[in-house]
Amino acid sequence: MKRVLVGLLCLMLSGCMGRQVMTSQQAAAIKTIAIVSSVGDEMMTIDVPFFGMESSVTKGPIADLGLDAHVIAQLTERLKDHYRIVPVNYKSTDFRSDGMKAPIGTMVHDATMLPSADPAIDAYIVLTTTIEVGNSGRHVRGAFMARLSTVNGHQHYAGVIYKMTVIDGHSFQPISNIDVVDYDAVNKDYWADGVAALTVAQRDKLKQELNAQLGATLRPALKRLPLID
Repeated sequence: MKRVLVGLLCLMLSGCMGRQVMTSQQAAAIKTIAIVSSVGDEMMTIDVPFFGMESSVTKGPIADLGLDAHVIAQLTERLKDHYRIVPVNYKSTDFRSDGMKAPIGTMVHDATMLPSADPAIDAYIVLTTTIEVGNSGRHVRGAFMARLSTVNGHQHYAGVIYKMTVIDGHSFQPISNIDVVDYDAVNKDYWADGVAALTVAQRDKLKQELNAQLGATLRPALKRLPLID
C-alpha cells in the first residue's frame, strides 16, 4: 500500500517536482547566509479510501510544534562551518503558499528584516510549501499525515513536503532550488480526523517524527543545491 501513497503524492505533485542548481561561480560567491523557514505552520491530513473514491484533504495549524525553529537550528548547525549565518526577522505566514503576494525573491526583499548593523547577505535559504495540487489552486503543506484504507484495515504515514530555494542576496533572484518529499510509516496512534482533533500526546509524537524527517532531509538537500560537499 505504500506504493499507493507514492502514486498519490506523484499525482498531487505532477509537474511541480524540480531542481535548479547554481553554478560553481555563484556558490563560491556566497559567504554570508540568512535562513527563512515557513514549512511548519500548517499540516495536511489526507484520508485515502478504496480505489475509485476521492481522497479527503484537510489542513490545520501546528505552529506550536516549533518545526520552523527546528529547521533553522538544524540548517545553522550544518552550515556554520562553511558560511557566516545571520539571523533574519520575518513572518512565516508571509511565505506560506497561499499567502505569498509576489515572487519569492521579491518577498525576501520586502518581507525580511536584517539587524541594522549587518552587511548585505550573499544568499537567503528559503523553505516554503509552494507546490500546487494540479491546477486546483490548493497547495501541499509542509507536513502531512495520511491514512490509506485497505481490505485489511488502515495504514498510516507521516511526512514532510517542502521546496528549498536559494535567493541571491544582491539581485534577489532564485539561483538554486530543490523539491523534497519524505515520509515514514507510523502506527495508528498518530492518526486523528483532522489537526484540531489531535491530542497533546499525538502532537508530541508528530513533533518528534516530523522533526526527525526534516533533520534527515536537510543535509541531502543542501548537497544537491549545492551548498555543502
